[in-house]
Amino acid sequence: EFPAPPFVMLKEDLAQAEYGGPAFYREKKVVFGAIAVVCLIVVGCVAVTSTVQDHQERITMLQESQKESQHADVLRIGDKIALKNAYNNYLVTIPNGAMRAIGAEHHWEEYEVLSAPDSQVAAGSIVEYGQPIVLQSFINKMFVTARSNGLLTARSYHPNHKGNIFSLSNGKGAV
Repeated sequence: EFPAPPFVMLKEDLAQAEYGGPAFYREKKVVFGAIAVVCLIVVGCVAVTSTVQDHQERITMLQESQKESQHADVLRIGDKIALKNAYNNYLVTIPNGAMRAIGAEHHWEEYEVLSAPDSQVAAGSIVEYGQPIVLQSFINKMFVTARSNGLLTARSYHPNHKGNIFSLSNGKGAV
């Protein structure tokens, strides 16, 4: 028969113990000491678990911000762009809808990149090669339109007009 652990008081021990005597208090201290140790272990486990969860949340946030920073310089739906040629001329829309190339950059040369209405791509989405887009000018919010005669103009046509829809070619993936 194995002896009982020192912190367990058997019924016979309780009957023999003198209440208020030194043996009783010694046994009581052992029991309370064991309870205190168990409480400290539980508190420590809770603290470690909380710290690990906080660390995992920070790692997840860091990974998400790294993913965003990898795509920070890509073209997105809703971005405003300026189109410049090799002669440093910028494509501009004149209030009457005519389009020209001029040598200075001003805010009126900005075109907002929108998704073509039928493509149903959300604002902020990365523009991919081959994806249909629409360019809306700063001036009068007109849409850049490729006319059947080959000229570019800006018109107030519905954005779904076939002359308004462009796509970027000669590449793969994000622009």
